[in-house]
Amino acid sequence: PQVGKVTVSIGLTQVNEADFPTEVLGRADKALYYAKAHGRNCIHEYEHLLASGKLTKKPNTGSVELFWVLFLPRRINADIKRQD
Repeated sequence: PQVGKVTVSIGLTQVNEADFPTEVLGRADKALYYAKAHGRNCIHEYEHLLASGKLTKKPNTGSVELFWVLFLPRRINADIKRQD
């Protein structure tokens, strides 16, 4: 099968030793969405976007992001796979 036009958008950020993984991913994600919204086929760095005023840093609200992982028994996993 043929694929239409393929585009690539990349968001980068600097990583420091004190950064939490969620902070790093959040900054890179913001740069990625900026790239997608502003022409695609481009690369944007979060820190450069901040310095140029294209993005603004939101104040830390002190909230905590929680990630939940659901572990299902093996039998339920097998039933789910059969339905796909």
